[in-house]
Amino acid sequence: MLKWYEKKGKDSDVVLSSRIRLARNTTEYPFSTKISADEGKNLVDRVFECISDSEYADGFELKRMNGIGDNQRQLLYEQQEINRYMAYAEAIKEWFDDYFLHNSDVTFDYTDGTKKMIVHSQHCEPWRVTIVDTGLNTMTGGRIKRIQPYIGNEPFMMTYGDGVCDVDIQELVKFHQNHGKIATLTAVIQEQQKGVLDIGGDNAVRSFREKKASDGAMINAGYMVLNPEIFDYLDGDNCVFEKAPLQKLAEQGQLMSYIHKGFWQCMDNKREMDLLEKMFTTGNAPWKKWED
Repeated sequence: MLKWYEKKGKDSDVVLSSRIRLARNTTEYPFSTKISADEGKNLVDRVFECISDSEYADGFELKRMNGIGDNQRQLLYEQQEINRYMAYAEAIKEWFDDYFLHNSDVTFDYTDGTKKMIVHSQHCEPWRVTIVDTGLNTMTGGRIKRIQPYIGNEPFMMTYGDGVCDVDIQELVKFHQNHGKIATLTAVIQEQQKGVLDIGGDNAVRSFREKKASDGAMINAGYMVLNPEIFDYLDGDNCVFEKAPLQKLAEQGQLMSYIHKGFWQCMDNKREMDLLEKMFTTGNAPWKKWED
């Protein structure tokens, strides 16, 4: 294995990125979930000091990400000094990779000079999770197309992941199975955000009233059931699922809507994030159907 940090070998000057992963607690410090702000700052200072004093630190620039503003962070993204997409992808994979260990009672035994891990009990969900890198710039239809090898010849569910809902999944699937079409999307009413005006031809306001739920339009809530034939409508990474594929399905009578009259909320901005966070922390989250 080439040690690029020793500046040996023909590829020693081609280093895209490197990282240090904390796999165990440091002496005198608790794990990150228990560490205080002062302890965390002190630990980071020690790590910086150790790396800076290392003989391999020449040519590296250390950055404290929690100490920079949004503008500077965006500049680093644009300069590709840090890759937001890669960071998110790695975090998701690492979460599932560590899931079993973090939800198990274990003993680590090093007494005979080797590493042994004894699992006493585990409290994991019986999940089977496939994580697919669908590309940095791939559009929505292209991302669905890329998971085709893992789906097989059976119906599957799809959602965008930026909204929460208390839709009855079993009823949604039953509805899809009964109509026999290729695609089903969940439809909800998008509430009107502003007051409603009745304006005449002379631009005079004839009436004004506050918004009502019934003023909104039906929109795609993002909870879908799709048959494998959907892949025939997707033609590559530049395919936008919400344009030609869904439009063609609708024209052919192959797109059905499951009307959901319960709770649905997207999270497209900080205001919506704060709203959902407050609902969850106060125990008033309609979408929370699982037991802790």
